[in-house]
Amino acid sequence: MNKMKYIYGLILILLLYFCLPVFSKPEIIVEKNGNVTNYRLANDPIKLAQDYQALSKEEKEKFIKEKVLAAGNALPIHLIAMADDIYLSKNGDATAAVFFYLLGSLRGMEDLASCEDKSAFAQVQIYPLLAQNTVQYMVNMDSKDLVNIANKVVEWDEKNTQRVSPQWACYHGMQAFYDDDVKIKPENERIKIQKEIRESFIKSINKMEEAKQQYK
Repeated sequence: MNKMKYIYGLILILLLYFCLPVFSKPEIIVEKNGNVTNYRLANDPIKLAQDYQALSKEEKEKFIKEKVLAAGNALPIHLIAMADDIYLSKNGDATAAVFFYLLGSLRGMEDLASCEDKSAFAQVQIYPLLAQNTVQYMVNMDSKDLVNIANKVVEWDEKNTQRVSPQWACYHGMQAFYDDDVKIKPENERIKIQKEIRESFIKSINKMEEAKQQYK
């Protein structure tokens, strides 16, 4: 059973990954772990998610309240990172957790596809690790329920045109280490990209469920 759950989780990660078609130069942070030295930017999306996860319970509750009420202004990576806090809260709402995880993933992929530096795509593989409980719940969801939530996510994304600049997503790429600014595609291209990613997103969810059914 655990092996099957792992397979389903891996399928979800891969399908979400392959459905993809003015900040100042950030500070470089040096992190040492034994003999290993890592370098990453202060506004690397994964670090931003980890900074959120390091907040106190009270700070997280305030953060979630503000971001849920103004989700259009939230960084997609924060929507992903807060999914587990919604899921594990006292009055936890698993459906809401899945919604925000998928919304963060969808908008994250739309913004990543708008980055000129394709090396930034690597962060998608980390998304499930930022909300492991929510992803585990999602893997075991009824197919119809998951597809229903995914459709609502796409509908919300289409209706709510207010969003942050996709530049945030590009700071996981190598270009950001060398250039003063990360480069994104023109707005008219980004709108087309968003439409294509939405379509691929729904297809990827359906394919995941088809693959899941084969293992039953």
